[in-house]
Amino acid sequence: MPKDNTESLFSWQGPPVATIAGLHKFHIEPANDGASTVFTQTEDLKGLLAFIMSPSLLGKKMRAHFDIFHRDLKARAETA
Repeated sequence: MPKDNTESLFSWQGPPVATIAGLHKFHIEPANDGASTVFTQTEDLKGLLAFIMSPSLLGKKMRAHFDIFHRDLKARAETA
């Protein structure tokens, strides 16, 4: 479900899965007088089992997938 999106924020609420719900956000901000862009991805997890996504459990694997996404997005943006 889309949230309050703006020119610098794209966010959505994922459906609950096994009592975990995540609010995903992509923050896009101009930098260096518009010569570059700062991209930040956040995810706010809530629910009874949200603790399993901590860095010591499944969160480490999820972070690795986010890092791959960020690397590929950066490469694609730099070739455009």
